[in-house]
Amino acid sequence: MRKRDIFFDARSTTDGGGISTTTSQLTFIENHNLQSGDEIVYKNLSNESVSIGLGLSSLIDNATYIAKVDNDTTIKLFNTLQDYTLGINTILLELLL
Repeated sequence: MRKRDIFFDARSTTDGGGISTTTSQLTFIENHNLQSGDEIVYKNLSNESVSIGLGLSSLIDNATYIAKVDNDTTIKLFNTLQDYTLGINTILLELLL
């Protein structure tokens, strides 16, 4: 397994960032070079974690997620490989207001 850092802007895409709350996609600053099904580890780098779903849930710092590649810079996240394989339970990205 290779390890590297891939960065995204945690603002909404409507504000020039990398989080789409309408499509639940993360868009990275540069090509991510990921493949669908890759495991990725989310690190908040001591910032507030990205909100998910309804309520006060967020991506968990140092937790592993499964990536579904939409294009060279954009992915969706799943909690498990089974969810990714079945195409269910995409993690819904939200922003705290």
